[in-house]
Amino acid sequence: MNRLVSSVAVCSSAICLLTSSLSFAQDEAPFDDGAEADGEPVTAEGAPVEPPPPVAEARGAEVPARLGPHSVNVNPLGLMFGSYSVNYMHLFDGTHGVVGEGTYSSASDEFTETSFVGGGLGYRWHWSSRQNSWFLGVMGGYSVGAAKTETDGEDFKLDITTTSMIPNIGKRWAWDSGLNLTIRAGVGWAKHVVSTNLNTPEADAAVDTVNDFLEMFPVAFDGEASLGWIF
Repeated sequence: MNRLVSSVAVCSSAICLLTSSLSFAQDEAPFDDGAEADGEPVTAEGAPVEPPPPVAEARGAEVPARLGPHSVNVNPLGLMFGSYSVNYMHLFDGTHGVVGEGTYSSASDEFTETSFVGGGLGYRWHWSSRQNSWFLGVMGGYSVGAAKTETDGEDFKLDITTTSMIPNIGKRWAWDSGLNLTIRAGVGWAKHVVSTNLNTPEADAAVDTVNDFLEMFPVAFDGEASLGWIF
């Protein structure tokens, strides 16, 4: 009998301890280091957690400056051969470029003098949305060329005018300093018209033959290899 009473007393004490432990656990607020204050994460001390800095700032690196929309380019190789070519481009939103271009060249030797002047207006789409990008474009142009020589003691002059529309593809490499290297190449439609200052049947027949040939092949080529500055 005494043993039964002792067992009941031990069980009662154990139940009381368990009940007290559960009540304490329910009354104490749980600690959560991911709790939020006013919708923001907070630390154990209750201070808001600051967002991590950008990667460039965290590494101490400088974010490169955005290049300007203007650029002026020249063909350095042409200068060695008496050919001068310059173009200007304005790039809108880093993607759509409007290009204006002018070209002049002249050459002469003991027998012949030649000259060429032309201009063009075009569009470029930079598909990387920045100056440093591949691009697709189109150039519309008009040019006048002339060759002059002397035959049988008489000046002979041949003129050729060209109207063209040429799609192209190219690449521009641009550096943070503003320096850029641009290349492009294309082939497209052109209308060539040849004329001469001589009014002889032989000269007229020769000009007609050349024009007929050029009408069969209304083709023109476009190209650029230039250095320039972006600002």
